[in-house]
Amino acid sequence: MPTPILNSSDEMPNEPDTKLPLNIVLVGFMATGKTTIGRRLARKAGFKFIDCDHEIEKQQGMKISEIFSDHGEEHFRQLEAEYLQSLRDKQSLVISTGGGVVTHEEARKILPTLGYVVWLHAKKREIHERIMRNTNRPLVRTLDPWKTIKTLLKQRKPQYKKVAHLKIKTHGLDINETVQGILDSACYHFASQRRATEQLCAESTPNDE
Repeated sequence: MPTPILNSSDEMPNEPDTKLPLNIVLVGFMATGKTTIGRRLARKAGFKFIDCDHEIEKQQGMKISEIFSDHGEEHFRQLEAEYLQSLRDKQSLVISTGGGVVTHEEARKILPTLGYVVWLHAKKREIHERIMRNTNRPLVRTLDPWKTIKTLLKQRKPQYKKVAHLKIKTHGLDINETVQGILDSACYHFASQRRATEQLCAESTPNDE
């Protein structure tokens, strides 16, 4: 059975002295499964699922692709950072972020303060295959999507690593294995902070079929 891959201790983000909110935050490149895994994770943990892209679309009354085309990427990244800021006092959430959220300096500072940050990672070829089935992703509407994916991944990997407490490879893992690996790691992390984790770690919550 494949095993989730943990970051070593020297890869952990700098954390504030205060205890983290009892949330799980998913980061990672587009098409690595943040929404699918996030929904399943939230159901199993009994948490509320938050899709940042979806919430920003509701706030702005526009699709992400429209925000990019009408206002530019930098404007969208600022909207992401502002939305993350609005979640700072929330608890019991699974937060799925946009693939490029780590490119914004303010967002990178906010992410590790929101909860336990999990970096979902997949192979480039698998990402490419998934992305090519969805033409709504603005950053890969290029003449050479494969080259764009490789370039963006190279730029973003150090930024994902900087904010994440845990890295999990999603290729080759069943979704239930991935969810359980995240839950086990998050339970251990929050328990080490002497947090009340009964809801998060309740083993009686059934798996979703």
